[in-house]
Amino acid sequence: MLMAAAALTLLSFNACEEIAEAGCDFESESNIYTQRATAFAKNPTSAGCSSTKTAAIVLLNKLKNCDGGSDLINEGLTAWQNINCSDYDY
Repeated sequence: MLMAAAALTLLSFNACEEIAEAGCDFESESNIYTQRATAFAKNPTSAGCSSTKTAAIVLLNKLKNCDGGSDLINEGLTAWQNINCSDYDY
């Protein structure tokens, strides 16, 4: 589930180049998401999952506010919101 949500986030992000060109700035949110996702990939814990999940939701909400909420962005939000990070508890 986490990989699917991450893929939707990347697709949403890539589909939003037009948003950036229109003057919507999401660089900070994108950088935070990338840093947290990278850290989580190196050390998959429930805390890292929660951190990545929060960053993804913040990024996707920013993108949604920029373009009015495309279906792809909404699908990404739903996927991330449905992730249960306790799956990474050991």
